[in-house]
Amino acid sequence: MRYSPRLPMSDLEAHLGGASAAKLAELLHVSSRTVFRYRKHGLNVVQADRAAVAAGYHPAEVWQNWW
Repeated sequence: MRYSPRLPMSDLEAHLGGASAAKLAELLHVSSRTVFRYRKHGLNVVQADRAAVAAGYHPAEVWQNWW
């Protein structure tokens, strides 16, 4: 099984101007609890792709190490 690194939520938050967890949850179409989980553990590549697109970005615009 191939290792899939976690991408930091802080990179996406920096693009969004430091919104609250509730605002991020609304924007990303996830729960506030999921936002806290992303902040603590990071996002896998699927989560990162969905979150970036929901926020109006391509993941490569948010994470420099996006492949």
